[in-house]
Amino acid sequence: MRYFAVASIIKSGKDTSNFFLRYISKNRSTAIIRSLEDLGGIVRGGFLGISVIAYTTSGLIKMTWEKLVPHIDELREESNNIRWGSELEYLYDELMKYHEEHPELKT
Repeated sequence: MRYFAVASIIKSGKDTSNFFLRYISKNRSTAIIRSLEDLGGIVRGGFLGISVIAYTTSGLIKMTWEKLVPHIDELREESNNIRWGSELEYLYDELMKYHEEHPELKT
């Protein structure tokens, strides 16, 4: 899957301060963010429990959101969409709550 490529770049320790801003128009990172947005909607809708996410994609969600959050206001403004990234934000928040309840799963 493509999101592993982005995750490996983020994990590499390279300067990623402008990573999403430089690549946001590229299909790769846009597809990852859209996929995580969709996943957030699925969890919010009650179709999938956060526990499944905690066991499968915690690291990717955490890395993606933490790299994206400093730029979220700018991205929302540029896209003229105040909800841009809101489902990913929800997913991240729910995941962090779950990790507080289950510290053995913290990434």
